[in-house]
Amino acid sequence: MRFFLPIQGALIILILMACQGEHQTERAENFIFLSDSLINSRTISLLGHPVNFDTGPVLGYLTDFCHLTDRIYFFEQIVHDDCFGALVDIEDRRVLTKIGMMGRGPMELTTLFDFHKSEDSLYFFDFITNKIVVTSLDGLQDSTARISSDNSREYYFSSPFSIEMLLLLEDKWIVRNYNFKRPDSAFVELEPNTMKPRRYFGNLPDDVTDRNKDPRLRLIGNLTYGAIRPDNEKMVQAYRFRDLIEIYNTEGELEKSIAGLENHFPELSESSIRRFDPIPIYGKTWYGYSKVVAGEEGFYAGYVGKREPTKDMYPDDGLIDDKYSTSSFQYIDHFNWDGELLARYELEHQIIKFEVDEEKRIIYGRGRGHLDEDIFEFTF
Repeated sequence: MRFFLPIQGALIILILMACQGEHQTERAENFIFLSDSLINSRTISLLGHPVNFDTGPVLGYLTDFCHLTDRIYFFEQIVHDDCFGALVDIEDRRVLTKIGMMGRGPMELTTLFDFHKSEDSLYFFDFITNKIVVTSLDGLQDSTARISSDNSREYYFSSPFSIEMLLLLEDKWIVRNYNFKRPDSAFVELEPNTMKPRRYFGNLPDDVTDRNKDPRLRLIGNLTYGAIRPDNEKMVQAYRFRDLIEIYNTEGELEKSIAGLENHFPELSESSIRRFDPIPIYGKTWYGYSKVVAGEEGFYAGYVGKREPTKDMYPDDGLIDDKYSTSSFQYIDHFNWDGELLARYELEHQIIKFEVDEEKRIIYGRGRGHLDEDIFEFTF
């Protein structure tokens, strides 16, 4: 019996080592590191050509936008007067019409906090009145487009926490988890239309520097931008304050992690917890990714790659140079759905938002000026 005990112990150790090795191999297969040499070998410079809109209504300052159909785009209007957006024919270079009435009546919004395209509908969110307006894309095709009860429906909702980003994955409504009472989960699945939590799932990325952080600060520090593959089979998340991208399947299971050199918990002010808004630290807070656009062949992530400027870098008028501004970026990383970096596009101009037409191989970038003077077209 004494002879067999050491042998049994040795066998147990070998089995544990084998299991550990298998786990490490699985992690290695699911983890992709973006080295400087890899990025440099994939970097492609793209020249930008201005897109001028000569006809149609005069609009105010515009920010984000999305591709609706072959040539029609929706542009969000941030200066709200009589509408919250516009339809634009990007090929004919003309503004078709303003859409979206401002107010508290049926199909109206007090302000547009967020919008999301899903298959045949466009979702508009007003988190002041807790309203969602869902409009059929068929009704948004030309200059006669209007949001009305004929092509739209509206819902009222309540949520126990802030909702910054909504993704529609098959029949699931998925948001990033910002519920301070449940700080250990990355995502929340909501009941459709009511926005009440159905289940919490997913893990926040682990980091030795954030294990002792206040759990509420961990949630704020892990803000992401997300997108869904058009066939609803994949979900991608790109982190705002770290060099990290994650690819998930429809069950919310992590399939790939793509990380760069700055993949660590961000340095944010503790005041972020009180305001539930990331408050950067001068000269320390790192900005990773911005908007993500998902296509059939792959996805595109705007990469900021800048640190919060120091106080002395801000001029008296407060308008910091684009190359230091963390609200603009000059790189777009193009990945396939296996997480392989296909290209890093270095744009001629700094932009704040973008959209991609994969079929025509065009990136449309939104600069920091007004619509008719700061839209650029990059062919890739």
